[in-house]
Amino acid sequence: MKKTVLFAFLVVSTVFLSGCSSSDQVPAKTTEQNVLLQNEETLPTRAAEISGVISSIEGNEIIIKKEIGAEVLTEEQMAKKKAERQKLSESERQAMRASELSNVKTEDTTLTIPVGVPIYKADGTGTGKALKSDLSEIKKGTYLSIWTTASGIEAVKIKGLN
Repeated sequence: MKKTVLFAFLVVSTVFLSGCSSSDQVPAKTTEQNVLLQNEETLPTRAAEISGVISSIEGNEIIIKKEIGAEVLTEEQMAKKKAERQKLSESERQAMRASELSNVKTEDTTLTIPVGVPIYKADGTGTGKALKSDLSEIKKGTYLSIWTTASGIEAVKIKGLN
């Protein structure tokens, strides 16, 4: 009797535990691929409402030199401008960017980046894709683009140091 109960217990346990096996799971994508896919879904495609250079940061409160009257380009204009810039050397691109920024009027704007707002940074390939980042990478002199909605800040993208 004891042998029969023990045998039945082993059979039931084997069936139960084999159902919990992970051998049929689909292999997970790498973390970087997941981050890129997530970013493509959540980073807004429209132009950012606020762009500028951080002049001060304390905790999650920033003072940004918000660009006023900056030219908003269409997708075609941005692609054309990007193609022209890719022909330039790094120093020529930096000089061109500095001259563009010197012609733009700015005003100091104080913002608080709420906890949980997605923060991204450029992936460095020049493709426009972004990687997940965090508040610790935002420093004085960092150029940001900030997307807002009626309820507050929707997303932040770190575009680089100025």
